Amino acid sequence: MRAWLVIALLAGCAEPVVPDEPADASAPPRDAGIVALDARTPEPDAAVEPEPSVRVVFPPSGATSAERITIRGTARNVEHVRVAGVDAQSDDGFATWHAEVPLALGAQTITVEAGHAHAEIELERAASDDDVARGDGPRNLRIFGLAMSDDARTAYVCDDIDDGVITIDVATGARVLATGGESGATIGYELVQPTAIALDPPRQRALLADDGALIGADLASREQRIVSPAHGDLAAIVHDGDRVIALDAEHDAIVAIDLATGARTTLTDETSGTGPSMRVAFRMDVDRTARRAYATLQYRNDVLEIDLATGARRVLSGSGAPMTEPVALAVAPDRGELFVWTSERTIVAVDLASGTRRALGGSGFTLERIQALVMREGVLWAYERGANALLAIDPETGDRVVLSRGDAQPY
Repeated sequence: MRAWLVIALLAGCAEPVVPDEPADASAPPRDAGIVALDARTPEPDAAVEPEPSVRVVFPPSGATSAERITIRGTARNVEHVRVAGVDAQSDDGFATWHAEVPLALGAQTITVEAGHAHAEIELERAASDDDVARGDGPRNLRIFGLAMSDDARTAYVCDDIDDGVITIDVATGARVLATGGESGATIGYELVQPTAIALDPPRQRALLADDGALIGADLASREQRIVSPAHGDLAAIVHDGDRVIALDAEHDAIVAIDLATGARTTLTDETSGTGPSMRVAFRMDVDRTARRAYATLQYRNDVLEIDLATGARRVLSGSGAPMTEPVALAVAPDRGELFVWTSERTIVAVDLASGTRRALGGSGFTLERIQALVMREGVLWAYERGANALLAIDPETGDRVVLSRGDAQPY
């Protein structure tokens, strides 16, 4: 039976009430002063306890030859996290956490438990690097450049054999030829030798640097067309709203290319801007918020920082790990670092403020010849040309997993 608390508020009862007195329709009902409260009804302002949540940041599902790997992630409203039965470590109340876990040979599910919340990833450990394989599709024998979708679920590379764009599903490793194709199958412009790729999400296309020209590759229609005619040597390109920021290695310059007209404007070169020369600049990335570009000077063992507003240039000098012949690089503004692949087959992290350098170690697939790096969603993504593989690398530990491997035989 429901429990009711009845409060009778009686007022003006000095005179007796006549039971059969006709009711006045304009008067309030006799029970207007009675308030009934359901004892089971919760207070309207009672706080709602937030639900616990947990997420794996690294690694995504993939393949590795490592015997152990560090799992890293984030959580909310939890008091502990366990990863495959191992207690995770944290110094911020499990807002971020990590745990090193052993891996058995073969496929396995790694479960992360945090109170009532959980997350899972699938990892497959192979006996050796030669046995690591993942994903179906084109073999990817001559790949240049790497771009990642904003959610880091799809990778894009340009293929010099099929003269087009290959998409890679990060979850499965599946590879699909999105534009281009065998000779005669290309719609529109036929690529000569693509060297870099960027995404233009508003126009649903990829942008390719090809033999000095900027090419737009429509991912829906598969058509490829010239956005800006050939001029110089576009070694790196970064999408920036209604323009592309490009490194012109032939003219030792950084230029802006208008996506509507194809017109090019010099932002810095030997005659504009101040600071060290850009000769032997090889690859470039851009911090679009800070309006800074960063370029590797391959044979001077340096990284150059360029103010895109003034053209001023300076070397990121500092102490720490050696940085011999830096090639590919990726800037990570949220971390205050950039990452560089060197000729010593090492990835070096450089502090953007101090220039201090640290080498990434880690375990997993052997690194031989990384030709492109991208930072997205807390993970460093790399295309390893020596093994024709897409890798995910932990920027903290250097641990790595293979997400897709087209062919074990390099060209």
